[in-house]
Amino acid sequence: AVTRARITGRVVLGDGSTAVGKTFELIRQLPQAYLEHRIDQPDGSFSIEVAPAEWTLRMQEPGFPPIQRSGLEVGPGETRDVGALALVQGGMLVLHPPTDERLDCLVMTPADEFVCGVYSPTLPLRSQLLAPGDYVLLARTASRAAVRMPFAITANAETALRPELPVGVVQRIEVRPEPGK
Repeated sequence: AVTRARITGRVVLGDGSTAVGKTFELIRQLPQAYLEHRIDQPDGSFSIEVAPAEWTLRMQEPGFPPIQRSGLEVGPGETRDVGALALVQGGMLVLHPPTDERLDCLVMTPADEFVCGVYSPTLPLRSQLLAPGDYVLLARTASRAAVRMPFAITANAETALRPELPVGVVQRIEVRPEPGK
């Protein structure tokens, strides 16, 4: 029998109210496993027994920006404390594209970690709720050069961006291996 591991932490709400009843998921890729946990401790704390592996914690509560912690690696008998996870009031990114072309957009952290894409059936484009803080927008169209734009999100507010995308030049690159390689 393999010795189990443990993931611990605490969920807090930005307004000071209790997190009892809120849920989150623990996901393991290989072999695939999925655990759902409902917070039942009045202080929001949790302690979950898991198989030793690398886990991702994901929390998607309506009305709050999603929380994700990846790379939670725990070995047999180990405990990994994720600390306090705060459900806070978020803000939204609103994009006004410079052309009628489809705008491909990604929201990243300043450390280049993926946060979300920005999709919408109508203009302007709107992101999901984002936690307050600094972000980077990566935007491009089929005929324009990609741009990288820093921006900040404030709680309970919309941040509007009008990305200026320079006209790009389509280039074809052909690679031919050396004979005999």
